[in-house]
Amino acid sequence: MSAAAWRVMAHLGDDAQPMSAKDVAERAAMDSVSVTRALNQLEELGLLIRRIDTEDRRRVTLRLSKKGRTVYEEIVPVAVQVEQELLAGFSKDEQAALASLSLRLWQNASNVE
Repeated sequence: MSAAAWRVMAHLGDDAQPMSAKDVAERAAMDSVSVTRALNQLEELGLLIRRIDTEDRRRVTLRLSKKGRTVYEEIVPVAVQVEQELLAGFSKDEQAALASLSLRLWQNASNVE
C-alpha cells in the first residue's frame, strides 16, 4: 500500500460517516489526482467501497470495507506507537509546532510543480 493510500485510509477510518473524494482531499491536504490514485489502489485491494449517494446521485460516497476496517484497526496501534517513539523527548508545545509546520509544508508541497 502506498503512503498516499494509507493517508486516505486513515481519514476514512477516522470518520464513521461516508465521505466524498473531495472531503478526503481536503482533510488529507492532498491533490485530487493523488486521492483518486489512492482510492483506486484501496478499491483494488478490497479495502474500499464506493457507492452512489442515494440522496444526491451525482455524489459518490466512500467508506472502508469490512476488510479495510480490519486492516485499519491493525495498523493504527502500530502507527501510534511509531509516532510516540518519533516524538519522544519533544514537549507538547514542540509537538504542536512540529504538527503545524508539517501541515504547512505538506500544503506547500502540493503547489510545487
